Amino acid sequence: MLNCEPSVLRRYENAGLVRPGRTEGNTRLYSNNNVETLRAVHKLMDEEKLNVRGVRMVMRLQEEIRELRERVEELEETLQALQQGKAGD
Repeated sequence: MLNCEPSVLRRYENAGLVRPGRTEGNTRLYSNNNVETLRAVHKLMDEEKLNVRGVRMVMRLQEEIRELRERVEELEETLQALQQGKAGD
């Protein structure tokens, strides 16, 4: 899945970049979403040479972009409904 040492995974978790689930025995359980996040973090840190602060900023901006896209989609749907309502007048 990922070619990361356990110490790297712990470092990412300690930095708050990923939050895996835990078993009763406290073993980390990584969801598919966690794995995708880890891939993105690993790429940003190892390939793009960002530090933890830079990774947090990129992740925050990506989330903002996702939220804005959702909002644009909602507004487009509202506009379409309004235009269809006026066409029926």
